Amino acid sequence: TIYDGDSNTSPILGKPYCGDSLPPSQISSSNHLFFHFHSDAQITGTGFKLEYNATSKKPYKVLCV
Repeated sequence: TIYDGDSNTSPILGKPYCGDSLPPSQISSSNHLFFHFHSDAQITGTGFKLEYNATSKKPYKVLCV
């Protein structure tokens, strides 16, 4: 489960994700995400991989001298 905040009481982004299908890309409303990973111990796998891109809603100003 991916939460849009810093705890498991934050709003959930999408449904809980299960199995070996990739979930869709998610965008948080702040600089915090909380992940809850749960395994049922029935199947042993290699784990999971998380990729993220940091962006800003505020445009950056570039000063040219």
